[in-house]
Amino acid sequence: LVINPYPWVIETHVTPYQARMLDIMMGYLWYDAYAEYSLTGDLDILAHHVMGFVSHITTRVTNVGPIMFYTMMVFVAEGSTPVMHLCWLMHALKKKDSLIFKLMSVVLLLLFFFCRVINAPFSVYHYTSNKANIGWDERPVLYWGNWIILVAFSCLNFIWFFMLIKLALKPPPKLD
Repeated sequence: LVINPYPWVIETHVTPYQARMLDIMMGYLWYDAYAEYSLTGDLDILAHHVMGFVSHITTRVTNVGPIMFYTMMVFVAEGSTPVMHLCWLMHALKKKDSLIFKLMSVVLLLLFFFCRVINAPFSVYHYTSNKANIGWDERPVLYWGNWIILVAFSCLNFIWFFMLIKLALKPPPKLD
């Protein structure tokens, strides 16, 4: 197991540790795309997973360290996923009135905000502003393809965050 002792340094090649993490994530994307699409039928979630897989496969095939850096930045967004799944489970079990559900909903909003809403535009900015510094001119198709995916993820995260806010502010149903 090799771990980069200087995670803030962008490697020139994908490390074995990063490759393993990426392989695990690509497997998870296949599973999660199937599971969520078959449960919800939401095309935006399916598109999210397909774009993520396309971006990850370009990283894996090219073995380019700078692309892996931004892939790992995208993984930060997944920090909100376990809490989101827990909230969905509690919602399905009709535990929305419990204190734990309410606390986890607040935690979800905070994690989603920091891991997705703040991280996404920062990643787009960093990716765009470092284009010349890390050799993207040699791979314009790869650069612009991943840039489009990063921007699309940013837009989806904003949409999903506003949907979460809307759900959080929705008044409880009135009892008759």
